[in-house]
Amino acid sequence: MADIRDKVPLDELLAEQQEIEDVYKTMRFSQKIRHASLACFKAAGGKPGYPFRVDQIALVGKDYVNFGDCMNVKFEEGPYLRELGDIPEGAIPKKFVWAHGL
Repeated sequence: MADIRDKVPLDELLAEQQEIEDVYKTMRFSQKIRHASLACFKAAGGKPGYPFRVDQIALVGKDYVNFGDCMNVKFEEGPYLRELGDIPEGAIPKKFVWAHGL
């Protein structure tokens, strides 16, 4: 019985492996963002309900601003975007992610 390596070219297998790794990184990134936003939502006084969506519009006044500040702090201290690849220094402004709507 022939080995699979004889039937499938190595570069095709490597390309598929790279695609799987990229999908994993993307999924991990989105879960970290979701976790951070839920934590900030709870810290700002929001009550997450099923299916654990973050409803920033439900926050009023100072809580709305506090949520944005919390998100910016989490994005600045966390590795979030760096997990997806190399980011040139100075390419992204410090407060790029969450703007205040008030």
